[in-house]
Amino acid sequence: MKRIMIFLLLLIYSGIAFGININESALKEIKKHPDKDIASFIVLGDSRNSDSIPEGQFGKGDSILIKIVRSINKIPNPPEFVIHSGDLGIRGYKYEYIRYRSIIDSSKIPWLSVRGNHELYSDSATYYFNEIIGDSDYVFDWNRIRFIMLSNCHQKHMKGKNYSDYFISKYQLIWFDSLLSDAKRLGITPVLIAHVPPCIDTLYTNHCLGDEKSYPKPNIEKSNVKPFKQLLNYYDVPLAVFGHIHHYDNFMHQGTRFVISGGAGAPMYKKFKRGDAFYHYILMEKYGSDSIKATVLDEDGVEVDKKYNFTVKLNTKLESVSLKYNREIKNDTLTLVFENPLVRYISLKRFLGKVYYCDTIIKKIVKIPVKKWHYYQYKITTGNSVKKGSFFYH
Repeated sequence: MKRIMIFLLLLIYSGIAFGININESALKEIKKHPDKDIASFIVLGDSRNSDSIPEGQFGKGDSILIKIVRSINKIPNPPEFVIHSGDLGIRGYKYEYIRYRSIIDSSKIPWLSVRGNHELYSDSATYYFNEIIGDSDYVFDWNRIRFIMLSNCHQKHMKGKNYSDYFISKYQLIWFDSLLSDAKRLGITPVLIAHVPPCIDTLYTNHCLGDEKSYPKPNIEKSNVKPFKQLLNYYDVPLAVFGHIHHYDNFMHQGTRFVISGGAGAPMYKKFKRGDAFYHYILMEKYGSDSIKATVLDEDGVEVDKKYNFTVKLNTKLESVSLKYNREIKNDTLTLVFENPLVRYISLKRFLGKVYYCDTIIKKIVKIPVKKWHYYQYKITTGNSVKKGSFFYH
């Protein structure tokens, strides 16, 4: 009995000491809200609040973020939640997360956050992000919208320092693909939130995912930016929101509305050909299952200019995805020809042997070398579908 009491006390103490992280607390609250014909949420990014009082080289982080929280609290018809797309502090120290939490604790509505590159520069940055803020990748459904929160910044320790690699891993691609496929099946509109926007020819070619100057090099291949954009296009994702670039911009690209909102306190960027540099956040109002109307507000909650506002048309009636493929073995080569170029995880192994081939690809035609007089087993994963097969090559 005494041991049981000690165990219960320790359990209670651990709950008090560590508590629930910010994202988990917000998601619990959001799940309580019933679907509404008209409902709204907020998106913003790049507050970088640490070491910004007094205002200095790191921008106006704390003062701007405090103003934004206060102005959101005054909105007459309160939004249901806020999404911060990353760069909460400067280095990812524990005290920065605590400062960030102390500011958003005054918010009257739930507050969600995504991991940015500035959450990666201290040795314990990822640990404290997970403990205080929450998971780096997560998903939730709200009002027939699926919000997919994806971290495309990853810590890299090199030459005694911590850096940020900018990429979407193969496993993240598979996860992203499966969520999009499932959303299509359920008739839910997918929306993506990530920190770094992808590089897009003629629009953005630096300070973006795929930038040849960023790690891992060559970033355009290793970042997996091409299959990422193909997924957005294939599944008709109507809205993708990013931060990282400290200004405001929005544009259409291959059917997706790309939004860059990096004006929650970090120093403004004025060197880009596109976009306008000013502190801001975005109020997004959803009307039924038809559209989202976005209004850009300054830190005091005043509409900046109607020219910055936009409307996103929602589309849940997507065509079914074909998983058909043809298989051919010729000249010591297994050739798989797919009907659609989706992200696929393909593994091939010899009978009673180790995995012979394993890769994530997004091509219509895949060629894999094989050897005669061997028995092979293969598995093809597409979205939430898994197809298995075997053959003997002789």
